[in-house]
Amino acid sequence: MNENRTVTIRKVTTLFAVFSALVVAILVSYSSDTQGRFAPRVPGDLFHTSVINNAGCLTCHTPGKQVPLRDTHPSRTDCLSCHKARPRR
Repeated sequence: MNENRTVTIRKVTTLFAVFSALVVAILVSYSSDTQGRFAPRVPGDLFHTSVINNAGCLTCHTPGKQVPLRDTHPSRTDCLSCHKARPRR
């Protein structure tokens, strides 16, 4: 009987480990872009902490502005859905 219990505990432990790894893999895949890269955080400087919406981002990060987006950046304008704010320094 003791041997059966040990086998059962091993099965439960293995299933728990597989389930946990699956949950972690899903969370990582949702937090990265389509090529597996993570979006950089919004800097925590005074200027960026005053930005509260996507329009604030696009005043500097559009073609012809101070810091335009890279050509490889997805064509999206919902900046804050991927780029999360960093605590103010």
